[in-house]
Amino acid sequence: MNKWVRSGLILTALLLLASWIHDPIPALHLQVKPVIKERTKATMGEKRENRQTAIKFSKALGYSPRERACLVTLWTRESRFDHLAKNQRGSSAYGIAQLLRERSGDPELQILHGLRYIEHRYRGSACRALRHHARGWY
Repeated sequence: MNKWVRSGLILTALLLLASWIHDPIPALHLQVKPVIKERTKATMGEKRENRQTAIKFSKALGYSPRERACLVTLWTRESRFDHLAKNQRGSSAYGIAQLLRERSGDPELQILHGLRYIEHRYRGSACRALRHHARGWY
């Protein structure tokens, strides 16, 4: 092999080695995307806000103080007012009211759906729903 070719190959190899030492995995930092972990629980502040929203909506629907207290007890048992709560028993129940097939992450929409369910199933009585909850569901 020609001495000029050989020295050119050696020089090229040295340059590649030097650049590898400086940046061992070239351009990898351009390909790395930050991992965004999906939240699985609401913060305490969000839970307090969700509770206040449920009380406000139930007042607007004409719930008595007793009915509002039953509603707060019911949904505290169900999800602790966590709009990201998933059912621990493996069902598809989700959110504040733990409704089946609920997919909205919006707490206000979950509350409205929960109140509509109570209206339909228990004639608007959260206390009836709470009494039925003794069976483990409502």
